[in-house]
Amino acid sequence: MSNPNKFINTLIDPLENFRKNLFTILVAEKNTHPTGRLFNFLIVTLIFLNVTAIILETVEVIYYEFEPYFDTLEIYTLTIFTLEYCLQLWICTLNKKYSHPIWGRLKFALTPMAIIELLVILPLLISMFSEYDFRFFTIFRFFMVLRIFKLDKYSEALETFRHVILDKKEELFIIFLTIIMLLILTSTGMYFIEKDENPEFSSIPETMWWAASALMTVGYGDVIPITPAGKIFGSIIALLGIAMFAVPAGLISSSFTEYVQSKRKKKSCPHCNKEL
Repeated sequence: MSNPNKFINTLIDPLENFRKNLFTILVAEKNTHPTGRLFNFLIVTLIFLNVTAIILETVEVIYYEFEPYFDTLEIYTLTIFTLEYCLQLWICTLNKKYSHPIWGRLKFALTPMAIIELLVILPLLISMFSEYDFRFFTIFRFFMVLRIFKLDKYSEALETFRHVILDKKEELFIIFLTIIMLLILTSTGMYFIEKDENPEFSSIPETMWWAASALMTVGYGDVIPITPAGKIFGSIIALLGIAMFAVPAGLISSSFTEYVQSKRKKKSCPHCNKEL
């Protein structure tokens, strides 16, 4: 009688090799492996198709004329994203951070991106396979827009943007607080200047709408100061807004340049300083 353990191993080994190959394609070398690059391209294409479909579905004439095509795209998308989510749960234990077969998968499932992926597919599953027509479930269809966040996994450009934002998060946070303080001061100042002559500036919260548009130099024109002092004050605020919003733009731009240049630097030997 043949060894049962040997027979079991003949079944497990190919499956384990398949799992390792999937991990290489979907996680470890997804940007360099030919199959991984192809899969990433298909996923990104599918995301853009779905985002386009979501936009077009809001036009009733287009939706009712092409409803079967929208439904077909939804079914294919649900199938692919559900399969991908299940495969990610299956192979995630090959990552050292999620090596435990139970707690590791649970830890992976609670990561922000895994939660977003679940929010993408779960509402669709509920709405498609529920026997009851709950109007509440139609709200979940708007979670389809979250599919665009899957680009974070496959787009090098978005990964660069994420790195830049995290690298300058302290500076951006300080700038954001400064803008909030300037918004409050501007709203308060304009309120006291205009409140007796202009009913549009009836309170500081109401004035904040004007202050926000003035600081961003948008100038909708729906609320405007009418007193000479208010016009002068508004002109100063507009100039401050140009300077204030130029700071984070310049900061992010310089950080982008630094990051791109650092990636392009050639590696050299630490001993002889020759290029590798």
